[in-house]
Parts: sequence; C-alpha cells; structure tokens
Amino acid sequence: CYDNTRIIIVADHGYDLDFPIFSSLEDPLFSAYVNPLLLFKDFNSNEKVKTDMTFMTNADTLFLAKKDLNLSNINPFTKKEFIQEKEEVLILEKNEWNANEQRTWKQFKLGGTKTFVKDNIFDPSNWKKIE
Repeated sequence: CYDNTRIIIVADHGYDLDFPIFSSLEDPLFSAYVNPLLLFKDFNSNEKVKTDMTFMTNADTLFLAKKDLNLSNINPFTKKEFIQEKEEVLILEKNEWNANEQRTWKQFKLGGTKTFVKDNIFDPSNWKKIE
C-alpha cells in the first residue's frame, strides 16, 4: 500500500519561530512564517527523507500531485492552462482578513506591505519589500 501511494503534506504557512537559518534576513520571524512545510513522497519511493532547497510554493502542490500522471493541464472551470513558471513570488502581509467575511469576498484588498522573494529564500538579497 505504501509503495502504491503518493503522499503530499502541505501547510498553508510556517510559524514565526526564531530559526538560525533565517537569522541573516531583515525580518527572520516573518521569513519563517511564510516558509510552510511541504513534504512529498512519490510512488514506489523508499528513500531516506531528504531536504530539497528548490524554490517552491504551495501552488506547486498541484504539479506534484499530477506528476507523471496522464491528467489534463487545463482548469475544468476556467478552461485556462495551469502553469508552473515563477521567477518571484509576491507575499501579501498585514491585509484585512476575517474568516467570517472572507467566504463572501470576490476580491482581496491589497493593503499593507508587499514582499517579493525569489530563488534561494535564505539569501537576504532575494527579498524585496514594497510599502
């Protein structure tokens, strides 16, 4: 059963703990908070757990799930193609958020600070904040 199973565990966010690996960054707690857990075990894999530092986001979960499977790359609702290309990711912070109201939102309000990150997230030069 284990060999015939692809397992993906993904968190929606990290936690603002003081990890030494983020210590050189401007805001180490924020950087840890926006670095969620992503675990992937492929079919027939029985290797030891390893760390892969490839730049990924939660949006990559779809591509991990359909890897090597003969599934369409077209969103069945929008009819647009799913794409995985990314050079940098925009992180929105300090936005208005209320779980009871969010269910009815058609658009998100882009307030507060915006942060762009790319490539190696542990390199301070790869983080850019815009107020």
